[in-house]
Amino acid sequence: MIPFTFLPTLNATLNAITTVLLASGYFFIRRRNIAAHKFCMLSALSTSVLFLISYLTYLISPTIFKSALNPSPAKGRSGSFILPFSFPIRFLPSRLFLW
Repeated sequence: MIPFTFLPTLNATLNAITTVLLASGYFFIRRRNIAAHKFCMLSALSTSVLFLISYLTYLISPTIFKSALNPSPAKGRSGSFILPFSFPIRFLPSRLFLW
């Protein structure tokens, strides 16, 4: 069985590369450099497709199923204490504008 523990790092790297390519493409189109813009956009599309493949592979990998079937007792509970205190901070500003 292949461990897929490297995939989150790969996903973050692919997203960062895509961000740089999109920003570069915007820069090139503002400078009217169509060829460089086209190259950046196609490269960004390619890295996005690679990210999608990598992300889906990570989601359906057997390591995910093992951890979902046998979770550790502390997993997922670290933020449950803070959530009730953060709710008014997130909820009230939206209610103030609806009155």
